Order: sequence, then structure tokens, then C-alpha cells
Amino acid sequence: MEEKRHKIIKKLNTTKNNLNNFIYPDYPKLQIYSKEYYRNIFLNLFNNKEKKYSYMYGDFNKIKKINDTFGNQAGDIALEIGHKILREAFPKNAYISRIGGDEATIICPELDIEKTKIYVNKLKNKLKEFSKNLNNISISLTESNKNIHNNLSYLDANLQELQKIKEIYGQEAYDKSLNKIQKYLKSTLPQNATITKIDSSYFSIILNQSLTSEQIKTYENELNNKIKALISPLCISITTSVSDSTIADIRKLEHLTDQEVIKQKNSREIALLNKNENNPWEKLNILVKTAIDNHLSDLRPSDKFIYEIKDYKKEVFFMIDTFIDALEKNISLPKDTKNAKETFNINMELNEETDFESKALIANSNIVSLVHLFLTNNINLETIDTEKLLQMDEFITTLINYLTHNKNSGELNKFYLKHYLAKEICEKKCDLQVLVLSMLDIKANNTAYGHNVTDERILKTTSLLKQLYSNKKFNKEAFTFSGDTSYFIDYNGGEILILLDKTQKTNQIELNKKLQHINNTYNPEDPNSPLPIVGIVSDNLPTNSVDNFLQYIKTLKQKCSYKKDVIKKDTFDSMTKRISFKKSIDKPIQYYLREIPNPTDIEQKKKFISIVFNNLLEHEAEYNSKSRENAGGKNLEY
Repeated sequence: MEEKRHKIIKKLNTTKNNLNNFIYPDYPKLQIYSKEYYRNIFLNLFNNKEKKYSYMYGDFNKIKKINDTFGNQAGDIALEIGHKILREAFPKNAYISRIGGDEATIICPELDIEKTKIYVNKLKNKLKEFSKNLNNISISLTESNKNIHNNLSYLDANLQELQKIKEIYGQEAYDKSLNKIQKYLKSTLPQNATITKIDSSYFSIILNQSLTSEQIKTYENELNNKIKALISPLCISITTSVSDSTIADIRKLEHLTDQEVIKQKNSREIALLNKNENNPWEKLNILVKTAIDNHLSDLRPSDKFIYEIKDYKKEVFFMIDTFIDALEKNISLPKDTKNAKETFNINMELNEETDFESKALIANSNIVSLVHLFLTNNINLETIDTEKLLQMDEFITTLINYLTHNKNSGELNKFYLKHYLAKEICEKKCDLQVLVLSMLDIKANNTAYGHNVTDERILKTTSLLKQLYSNKKFNKEAFTFSGDTSYFIDYNGGEILILLDKTQKTNQIELNKKLQHINNTYNPEDPNSPLPIVGIVSDNLPTNSVDNFLQYIKTLKQKCSYKKDVIKKDTFDSMTKRISFKKSIDKPIQYYLREIPNPTDIEQKKKFISIVFNNLLEHEAEYNSKSRENAGGKNLEY
């Protein structure tokens, strides 16, 4: 018996060493837990009516804008800053988990919701303090000390506090901001302006015309409005939910919080609309713009995706036709104004049939508590009886599978690659070939059919891919590294990484043939068919450092995104896009029918269609401007 005990304890200690990087994968110093740890530990640990706690959901806002303005590296920095602010705002014993790209949950043990609000206010104050660093960035235009000649104006443009961007987000973000502000100067001032950058905070301007002080002030105000729109301080919206004094199942608590998040989002939208309460057309324009932005973001085009004239025609006319069809069908339905008022906040209710049991590994909370203490603290296993040690071992074995494998496909996941496999590959200098593969239309499918249908389509595509590589030997077991085997990594979200050892290597032509076999089964009109997929082969996988290894994978993923652009243009008018657009445009249509007088009048309908058309063109023109800059003003060669 003692020998058996000794083996269990040794195994548990080995397992603990392997799992260290999986508990706090992103921000270990801040002790921010992973989504998988949250799902499998905390959802069991707090599934008990006797434990008092408060539960919160946090959503980091402005991340996309920060990425677009300053670059993805700045977005990563912003997320780390946001989690640091969360950690500083809440008690030391708070469990903070990153459960998505920009989402977090906070559980505060022994606190009811009222006491927790004190910490939420502390968080808001810390965010305000952080925002001050960027809110003070501005530009001032003043007349130069140089002599004023006939019909010439000399101006000095001084940037205030721009250095803060470098301090917070780094050199790349600073350079991008400076470049954009220089462009603002050119686009705002008269075309005859000669603008010379003297240093990083000072521009000298010569105008072939005289300006009054009022005109200079007008230009300055316009520039500062543009800078204010450009600079995007990080913010976090926190949704608090009820404590478990009334709800024993934390999974149901998650569900209630999801509903509260939707309510708060709708409340913010209504508040925005109410700013224009006397002009229903202005409100409608806001709703349409949001709908267009949401739909076109479903495309997830690369940063070099360019709309050509034929693409404009295809997408714009498809969307207009789809919009008119949706509008006409709604007009033909019986109008119930009272019911429409009550259902304005669409999608308020979530599916009551949510399978909470499937979200986490259900286990005895006492064993979970022991496992959590063991993995995050130093506890003496010798003091724990053999029966509990066996239960801990059984639970941790299952936990390893959840942490290192994709829950849908059962394949090794990206966290395993990032926190274990990459290190082993680099230390052993393995000669591996990498295949990066990416499926299309994931987000559009989620909008059109829901996540369950999308997951099924991803699984079908993944299964086909596995069949095509059935002759390869893939290592599926966690923490059993072997330098002479291959690996199939499910990156989630329709992205697959295949690492082939030197005896099993392929080439781009062979990969294209295999992927074409899958793409031939894709039917854009069938939501049950596999998804289209593209891929890249590379023999140049760096193994000199883990950072370089992972950065190279990221670069290949971006190249895959460029390859997807061509296929995305071919599927602008697919059934998936039609359904997702109808869902996006439904809220503006409901508002139009409810609030605009005589909605069936042809002139009113023309005005509505014009709003949709103009928003489409504005969005795509803005996107093209950024894309052509990224592509060097030319179309990308695929």
C-alpha cells in the first residue's frame, strides 16, 4: 500500500510541474487563470450553496480599435494592462479568469454583491486614471514667430503628450500614431499647405494664403476632434450578477449574467439613440451603420483585402437585394405596434435549453478544492489519505485532457503547443515541416446558424482533413514528447496546425490537391456541408527560440488569411451571407416599420435604401483606404 501511495504522490507532483503553464497561460505574474481552468475548476468549486461569493463578467472594450489604430502588438499590451488593472482593483483572493480574447470573469469569495460594488467602483476609478494618460493627447496650431510675408502664413503645430503612446503601447504604436496625425494635417489644412516634420512633436507649416486667428482655431478644433477619435483608451464594462445565496448552480449564474450583458448592451444602444430622439432618421442611420459594420466584420477580411469595382457591385447589389427582400417580407406581416415596442431589445433571452452539464467536468467540490490547492499552492500530499489521493489523480488525469485537447475534436490544442510542445521542439532542434490551415466563414456561420452548427461544420472539415492524412503518425498524448513523430494541433476557430517530421514531409502542390478534395464537397447553399479551407506549407520553422517559433506560426496564419481573401470574394452572395445579413439588418427594419411614418410609401423606402447603400459604400471605402496602404497601393498577389 505504501508503495502504491508513493507512486501516486510522485505522479501527482510530476503532473503539477507539467500543468504549471496551463493554469496561468497568458499572465502568470498576475495569476490570471485560463478559460479551461475556470471551466473545470471554478465551475465545480463554487457549485455549492453554502459558499458565498459574487460573480462578475468583464468585457474589455476598444481592443479592436486599438488593434486597428496602433497594431496588434498594442492590442496585446492593452489586454495585459487591462488584466493588471483588474488584479489591482479586486481583492487578492479574487479568482480572475480570461475566458475569451477580450472577456474575463471575476469571482470574489466571501463577498456579497453589494460589497463587491465597492471594488467595481475602484476598478472604474483606476480605468479613469489610466485614460487620462491618453485623453490629454492633442495638437495646438499657433502663428510662427517668423515674419509674415504677403499672402503667406507660417504656423507651428505642436503635439502634446504623444510620448504617452510610446510609454504605454511601444514604438510601433507611436510611429503609427505620428504617421496618422501627419496625414490628418494634410487632409485638414488647405491643399496648398507645405508641412515639414521637424521632430516627433513639432511640424512647421507654410500656407500660400493668409489666415485669421479664427480660421486657425477652426482648423485646430477639427484636428483635435480627429485625434480624439483616433486615440482609444482601454475601458472595461463589468456586469455583476447575483450571488449563489439564491442560486446553487454557477452555470445557471453564467446564463443569467449573459442575459444581463445583453440588457446592458441594449441599454447603451438605446441611450445612444436617445441623443437624437427628435430625429428618427438619425436614429435609423445609427442602427443601419451598426448593422453594416457587424455584417461586414463577419467577413473577417485580411488587412490587405481590397474591394475592386466588380467586388463593390457584387456585394452591394447582393446586400441591397437581400435588404429589400427582408423589408418587403416584414411590411407584409401584420403590424402590432405594442408588441414591437416590447420586443425592441431583440435576442434578449438566451436559449433556456443550454446544457450546463456539458460546459465543465462535474466533480466533487471537496476533491476539486484539494486539486486547486495542490496546483496553486504547496500542500503536503503526505497528510492526505490514499482514497482522496486516488480521487485527485483521477480528476487531474481528466483535467489534463481538458486543458491540453480541443473539447470538440479531441485533438491537441494551441495551449499545448504554446506552453509545452514548442519548448520541447526548440530544445531538441527538431526538423519539422509546418502546415497551417484555415477554414472560411466561421463568424458568418455563427451569425447565420449559431455556434452549434458552425462547430459541426468545423468537425466535418477536420475529419475530412484527418482522413486525407490518415497515413501520418500523429502523437495525441499530452506530455509524451517524441522528436520523430508528427502532431495535429486544433487551434480552434477553424484553424489547424500540422507538424510533420522529416520522414513524412509534403509540399504545397500536394497540400493544394488534398484541400481541393475538401473544397469540392463544400456547398455554399448547404449549412450542413464542410467548410472551405486554405493552407500553407513551410520548411523554415525556426527552433532557435520559442518566441521566434510562435511568431513564425503567427506570420503563416496571416499569409493564410491573404489566401482566403480570394475565396471570400467568390462567396459574397452565398446563403450564409444572406442569412447573416438579414439577421444583422433586422433591428433597423423593425425600427423603421415602428417609428417612421408611412413606411410602405415608396419615397420613404427609397430613403431607407439610400441610407443602407451609403453606409455600405462608406464602410468599404474606409476599409479600402487602409487596405491599399497595407498592400502598398497595389493588389496583393496570391
